[in-house]
Amino acid sequence: MRNWQDGHEGEVEIHDSFLRLSHGAAASLSSSSAAVLGLPDDVHLTLKTDVTGVLGRPDFKLAYEWSLHGRRETPKRTGAFLETSAGTRRVPLWMKHALDLADNFDPNLPMEDHWSALAAFRQALEPDDVIPDTLPENREMAGLSMTAFLRGLEVHVANRFSISPDSTLGQFEVVPYSSRRLDDAGISDDEISENDAELTGEALAVFQHRLRTRGARLAYQLGNNTYLVVDRSSTPVLEEMVRVQQSGREERKAFVMNPRAFITEAVDRHLKDSGEFDDLDEAGQEELVESVAGPALVESREYSARVTGVTVYEKPSTDFESSGTTWLPEVFDAGVADAIRGMSVAELRELHSQMNNVLSQGSGGTAMIDGVEVEITPARLAAVSGELERKEQDETLPDDPVPDVDPETAGPIILGTLDNFEHLSWHAQFNPRKPSIPLRLAELHASVFKPQSGHPPLGLRRLKDEVARDLPQKSRFLHPRLMPEIQAVTYDEAQQKLATGGAGAALKMLHHIRSVSVHPRASSVSAPEEFVEMSARLDATMDVLRRISDRGERVLVFIEHREMQFRFAELVRHYFGLEKVDVINGDTPIPKRQAIVNRFQTHLKHDGGFDMLILGPKAAGTGLTLTAATNVIHLSRWWNPAVEEQCNDRVHRIGQTHPVEVHVPMAVHPSYGPQSFDFLLQSLMQRKRKLASQALWPMGDTRGDLEGLQSALSGESSSNSANVIAESMSELFRRDDLAPIAPDQYGAYKLP
Repeated sequence: MRNWQDGHEGEVEIHDSFLRLSHGAAASLSSSSAAVLGLPDDVHLTLKTDVTGVLGRPDFKLAYEWSLHGRRETPKRTGAFLETSAGTRRVPLWMKHALDLADNFDPNLPMEDHWSALAAFRQALEPDDVIPDTLPENREMAGLSMTAFLRGLEVHVANRFSISPDSTLGQFEVVPYSSRRLDDAGISDDEISENDAELTGEALAVFQHRLRTRGARLAYQLGNNTYLVVDRSSTPVLEEMVRVQQSGREERKAFVMNPRAFITEAVDRHLKDSGEFDDLDEAGQEELVESVAGPALVESREYSARVTGVTVYEKPSTDFESSGTTWLPEVFDAGVADAIRGMSVAELRELHSQMNNVLSQGSGGTAMIDGVEVEITPARLAAVSGELERKEQDETLPDDPVPDVDPETAGPIILGTLDNFEHLSWHAQFNPRKPSIPLRLAELHASVFKPQSGHPPLGLRRLKDEVARDLPQKSRFLHPRLMPEIQAVTYDEAQQKLATGGAGAALKMLHHIRSVSVHPRASSVSAPEEFVEMSARLDATMDVLRRISDRGERVLVFIEHREMQFRFAELVRHYFGLEKVDVINGDTPIPKRQAIVNRFQTHLKHDGGFDMLILGPKAAGTGLTLTAATNVIHLSRWWNPAVEEQCNDRVHRIGQTHPVEVHVPMAVHPSYGPQSFDFLLQSLMQRKRKLASQALWPMGDTRGDLEGLQSALSGESSSNSANVIAESMSELFRRDDLAPIAPDQYGAYKLP
């Protein structure tokens, strides 16, 4: 319930004797949760959805009707509830969204708003993003409720954008992405390619053409019942990209070189004008801007290759960029594309006019190009428009004298920079060079950061352990605990699927194993004691918390999964009698987050005894000072030790006057022992910490980390010992090049 309340800020009030909630919050509950709260049963009627009228005209309407066993019903709806002949019934959230869109639609709005409403209506009838997998009946009902027209609509959603510069880096096209699609595919930001875009081929060409001609909109009709809907939070980013596209060459080039500066400034203006900065200090304003602007801009691999100058190019015949990108090879056959390129400006204008007239009349048609009958589509019109613009611009350019070229020095140019284009010369091609001496990271690190022969080091690297020596001691403890049977069985099932699944399935199962290692049934409705007993990590964590509570100290608990954050908060309230346990995650508004921090830090002035904060490692791992705590528990961990250290630094930082303890509970599978996920993750973290101390720059997340874990998890079971924990820990320390460590009286292992 606390998770549900936090997800509906200001919509849910929980009191001792009653609940007050909004219709949206009521609709968002699962059937079982609604029944527990005494809400009406779910609707038993069939919802049939359709559209009537013509898009863009006053008679256009998003329509629906109810029926039961083929007979039409006319229930009265109030928010999330229907008054039916069988009594009051509750509608699920996806259905409420669709009904609200239909009931509130204004047909007098412009054509673009009609497109946006139609796309949103169709998207609302796809409940996958709001209905969990435990409710397949709702998904089936949504499919049955749509007419063939609505079912045939293809709706794409974009909330991130990249730019695709031309070869001169003076003009660019916009490429849309969906964060949900990227996350589902397990693609990290540094691996995103234009092939991962939300649109490709003809649909992308139409979007880019209409973006140039019509500007930033909330929705774009791409033809063939296909729509692109732009997330409202991303509209300032798209508007800035369109503005720069239409600006002068120098500003366009500056944007291509550093788009993030332009995007950040545009988002800052938008938030300021919309009043989002009210009641925020300067630091809060900067963080809000970064939270919007940071994820919205994608720096694809193709963009990086063009801009950083690491790709080999042939020197272009002119230094002037075209006014746009043409897509002739993508939408025309090779012969037709060549014929169009050979047309004069007058011929292209005539062809463009003919195609535009056919499309504006709304009827299908064809055009004869070089003896070939070609169907006229929006994408092909966009391609012809781009070719026409290019040729018209070429006619307006002055004829530059052709310099004499020495044939002995002419050749391909390797772009090393963007500022000395005119001064670059041809470089001879050599065979790849191989080092005659093996590269040793430790020696390379020492040669850069250590004094050599009485001379100061070439580089200085400031490490926290060296510059903040007055901080109190920080100790790390591992708390291994044997998995109970239910957790081990669930782990076995996930491990088997990991071994037999393909690449995409394997990545999902790896994340599933990671979740199972925290808890095998995180969504189960169980008593607190039973819920804790299902998880080795939770069991170990509760033991650690009891000792912290006995000492009257404060603790931060980092948990990645949102549902587990709130479930854990209620467990702690049950076990330790805390009146309130706050949670800070990515959905916590900045003013509320600061209020939570301020309340927690009051313990520095007025020691209130045992207290706790629960935080998400990615959202709350930076920027917060929580020195009132002296203990940190990582109930769930990220792959990168740098992220974990940032979490620890919320406590172990300037202002801390007491020793700090960092605790890591670990689940040990009775058959896999040191090959259990938690042990493999610990080895990965230890190896990356060691590499970071020897590398020239900090190590980030890599696909190799996940592939290494996946490969190690695919091995056979290896532990048959009666003392699984002791032997698993010994193997862990041997694998990590650490001396043997004996456990303390609580079974914890203190790391050096």
